[in-house]
Amino acid sequence: MWGEGDHAWGESLERFMGSVLMGFRGWKVWLLQYGVANAGKGTATNGVLKRLMAGGFMGIRAETVLEKHMEASLVGEDVLVLSDVGEMEERDMRKLAGLLRTVLGQDDITAKRKVKEAVRGVVLRCAPIVQSHYLLSLPNEQGGLSAKMIPLHYRVGMTGRMDLGFGDKLAGELEGIAVRLCEAAVRLVGAAEGERWPITEGSQELKRRVEIEGNPVDSFLDWGFVRREDGWVSGEMLKQVRREWEKKGMGRIRKGSGAWVPDNGLLSRIEDTTAWGLRRVKSQGSGVWGLRGLVMKTARE
Repeated sequence: MWGEGDHAWGESLERFMGSVLMGFRGWKVWLLQYGVANAGKGTATNGVLKRLMAGGFMGIRAETVLEKHMEASLVGEDVLVLSDVGEMEERDMRKLAGLLRTVLGQDDITAKRKVKEAVRGVVLRCAPIVQSHYLLSLPNEQGGLSAKMIPLHYRVGMTGRMDLGFGDKLAGELEGIAVRLCEAAVRLVGAAEGERWPITEGSQELKRRVEIEGNPVDSFLDWGFVRREDGWVSGEMLKQVRREWEKKGMGRIRKGSGAWVPDNGLLSRIEDTTAWGLRRVKSQGSGVWGLRGLVMKTARE
């Protein structure tokens, strides 16, 4: 239906949309629709889900939903589409990441409202969909958000080739589309753990880029190292590569407070925040501390 010629791409989208129609939120995943303008991102949301849902659909700009008291407006919604998410200040990206974690974690919240009394002990049940032309810089310590993300990369735009009557045509196909999405939901439920959300090579690469963009530690590791389960790099070598990386202006490794991480805290900071699954261990021979799970790159740019 939307697969860009790739079965796994279309299957992921249909399974997600099918799960939204089911009303079950136990999967705890969110959809990232990233790519060029007029590529069909809104077709799946405004074109299909909004028409199929009996209310409970909110499409809103990210900047608006992050405003004071707006969280209360999400109570009772089934779908949250954050459209046109552009370049944002770091503090706003942190707010957006916090909102996604709250929704996905199904945490009880107290939602403040203008004038009216706050809504207490409620759970936001909306399925999050984020649409963006920009690569997101969502804070992503330990890969918490990217692990729950279904990334879809929209590469082909339809500017100048848009069918202005497509909405009417789509409305006439809704019954068949609904059946197809329900069938996709059945396949989702029947899939084995680890096979529920098919992912293409392009989507895997997009996920990697989001992880790097949202976590300076992973950006540093991707620049200087390669993942290898039995690999090990000493703390001194990590510090040396870190100094080279920062000197080139590639980034800075900081604490959550924003303060620069000193050398004596580097191994702990990397272990605590990376999505690479690294572990601090001593070498058996020298007793030197280092990280297990990576090796040096032969060439760094």
